[in-house]
Amino acid sequence: MAGDFTVISEVGYKDPGRSEQLPPRIWAQYIAEDLAAGASLVTLEARESGRSGICRPDGALRFGLVEDVLASGLSQDSLLFEAPSTSLQAYFVTGSGRT
Repeated sequence: MAGDFTVISEVGYKDPGRSEQLPPRIWAQYIAEDLAAGASLVTLEARESGRSGICRPDGALRFGLVEDVLASGLSQDSLLFEAPSTSLQAYFVTGSGRT
């Protein structure tokens, strides 16, 4: 039971091609479903290479995806953005710059 544990889920794909095909509204839907099922925190996949999930295969952040998820009405306190590269970490800390 989720009430007995702190549940952290993950949304997104490690496969870059499959990940690029997942539209922002579906990301938001999957996140909402995980939260409704009892997850306390949902991680948005970026893979260790930073070349999948919330990132494009070239390593660039999918800004539109991030903006759409943040604008979807989901609690930002429930979202954890994977940021394996220094530039992604800097973006999520400062909120500025392009990777």
